[in-house]
Amino acid sequence: PTMCAGPRLTYSWADDDDATPTPVSAPEYMRRLLHWAYKMLSDPSLVPQSVETFPSRFDGCMRKLLKRFLRVYMHAYLSHAEEIHRHGAASHLNCSFKHYLIFVREFD
Repeated sequence: PTMCAGPRLTYSWADDDDATPTPVSAPEYMRRLLHWAYKMLSDPSLVPQSVETFPSRFDGCMRKLLKRFLRVYMHAYLSHAEEIHRHGAASHLNCSFKHYLIFVREFD
């Protein structure tokens, strides 16, 4: 399975370790995303642990992080809607997505 949002839109993975976009499966994309997010959010030079000001690259890094999480939602809705509804998880996914949208709008 590929990381996609519908039949015409696929996503590849690229990060600081390898800037060349690499096609990966959806589970692999999500695994890499969580590892990358943890690594980024744990970096005190990006997310200061005290009352310091945030570095100039902070906004760009957070936008990229949020964009990649949006891709996961798009994949879930467009590639797994039937399974999500069949298992009664649509309201949970919708609630999570609403929280995501509220967060993005609040800090945009």
